[in-house]
Amino acid sequence: MDLEAIQQGLATAAKNVPGLNAVSWIPAVVNDPPAFFPIGLNFDAHVTFSATGPKQLNYTCAVVCSAGDQDAGRIQLQKFLSSSAPALIAALEADKTLGGACSALVVDQFHSINDLLDIGGIQYFSAQLDLRVWAT
Repeated sequence: MDLEAIQQGLATAAKNVPGLNAVSWIPAVVNDPPAFFPIGLNFDAHVTFSATGPKQLNYTCAVVCSAGDQDAGRIQLQKFLSSSAPALIAALEADKTLGGACSALVVDQFHSINDLLDIGGIQYFSAQLDLRVWAT
């Protein structure tokens, strides 16, 4: 199981959404929002490292728009989600193996919409999405 390959695969898939920048790490600064990146990973340690077959990994990714110092950022996020959330789901699920990095994946849900996410001391309007990934 190659966690970096999975995160690279997520970023590569998200780059297929027009106007969305994507990286496989949490950036120190978001230079060109809207941007997508993984922000968290959870898994059951006993199952993941003792069971045979695919292991379930639970990723949380973020979409950030403009800085949260004005309502324009919230509006930009709402417009992005209204027009591009289906495209992002489709892009992430288009190759459910992320180029061979995993066995399967599914986008579960968007949540924490309009939360402020602090990156490099700047707060950005954001939305988070949860994905389940199975890898061996």
